[in-house]
Amino acid sequence: MGRIARFGHALLGLLMLLCSFLLFIDPQGGVNLVAGILSLMMLSYGIQKLIYYFTMARHMVGGYSLLFVGIIAIDLGAFSLTLLDQPHIPIVVYLVSYFGIMGVAGILRAVEGRRFGLKWGASLAHGIVSLLLVLACIIFIGNTDLVMTVFSIGLGYSAIRHIGTSLRKTDVIFIQ
Repeated sequence: MGRIARFGHALLGLLMLLCSFLLFIDPQGGVNLVAGILSLMMLSYGIQKLIYYFTMARHMVGGYSLLFVGIIAIDLGAFSLTLLDQPHIPIVVYLVSYFGIMGVAGILRAVEGRRFGLKWGASLAHGIVSLLLVLACIIFIGNTDLVMTVFSIGLGYSAIRHIGTSLRKTDVIFIQ
């Protein structure tokens, strides 16, 4: 990972940590703020993937999937922006589904890493923790404050993980 990518991961982690702190302090007022930030992040991610597809990935094997990822990310970001003026329950469900998707992706990444002989323990732990947070949020779905507190804890965990990723040295493989 290069210096710019490390800086981006650290900045994203700090932004997530700030959102986690705001949600923990004021669960009701922070819901719209965090949903807005996540929506804008999803939109920028989708735009980034589309730009990458049109500049490079359309000539690559498997690059066509990046087109779909970009379109779906922009669609989800725009949809979540329309939910900001609605009651908190749809926003809470949307935010909790984010952790569900991240949990499943972490577990699948760990399974794939184990199959190829890579380090997979941290990805599995992240996936399990994310799914446990989703389960806790589903159990307490009637109490929005408690769900947002659990979500803020999960967001803080993800933020610390992003910051840790930015500080970790990456392995460089040389082919001779």
